[in-house]
Amino acid sequence: MNNGSRWYGNTLLTITAIIWGLAFVAQSAGMKYVGPFTFQCVRCALGGIVVFPLMVRRLRKPSYSAEGSVGAGQRPSGRITREMFIGGLFCGLAFTSAAVLQQFAMVTTDAGKAAFITALYIVLVPVLGIFLGEKVKMRIWGCVLLCILGVWFISVSGQAKMQRTDFLLLGCAVLFAVQIQLVNYYVKRIDGVWISFMQLATSVAVTLVPMLVLERPTFDMIVDARYPILYAGILSCGIAYTLQIIGQKYTSPVSAGLIMSMECVFGMLGGVMLLHQIPSGREVFGCVLVFTAVILSQVEIKEIIKRKAA
Repeated sequence: MNNGSRWYGNTLLTITAIIWGLAFVAQSAGMKYVGPFTFQCVRCALGGIVVFPLMVRRLRKPSYSAEGSVGAGQRPSGRITREMFIGGLFCGLAFTSAAVLQQFAMVTTDAGKAAFITALYIVLVPVLGIFLGEKVKMRIWGCVLLCILGVWFISVSGQAKMQRTDFLLLGCAVLFAVQIQLVNYYVKRIDGVWISFMQLATSVAVTLVPMLVLERPTFDMIVDARYPILYAGILSCGIAYTLQIIGQKYTSPVSAGLIMSMECVFGMLGGVMLLHQIPSGREVFGCVLVFTAVILSQVEIKEIIKRKAA
């Protein structure tokens, strides 16, 4: 991998991190007009429309065996296998569960706070790897403790207890970590763009009924929320996921993780500049602790990758 290719991949991933970070601003702003299920359903529908042409194009190409050679692993053009459907469904259910919890939290919490607590998934991914037989070194456990301390400073202000929204965001981080482990498992067996499309399609299917029954949005409500929904749907769900897939081909996994972890920083900056959500000194200190733990955890992920490749 030459420096030009790595620069190209890192640039795409930086754009991805910016888009995802500012998506927290869009999610927060959208809650003024529509409910969480409505926002999630409509934005994923838009994202699915963006990804669909790319998914169809990828399905038309023959797939290959895990070793990269044409042969027994080649799939006929356009064929959707049982493993593709099940893998995409599992990833989609994990993604939807995490996203819905996050969206409910965004009703009352600040964009920056949500971004940093959600970023805990980066630290939790290797911890969940224990259930897959991976060994976790002491450095990761130290990162977990640092994250817990950081979340305490972010969440607890003026009273010695966490709020309901903080627990929703913690659950969101855990579910996103589960989703990443599922994607890591299935992306070796099925196409990544298919997984991305299935995640969006599953989310639409799961949230459609609650949207219609519980929230009953009107057309005018969705029109009022058009700018946050368009941003979160087309840019965050559609374009950013595509840029992530392309960018990760041209850079190392460690660089990718480090760059994409910057979404929490862009989320807080966006909340300050666009929504005027000014964090307290205590919250800023907590964010620094979380971000430090996230960065340190990436060093451990590199060591895990090297051990697997050995």
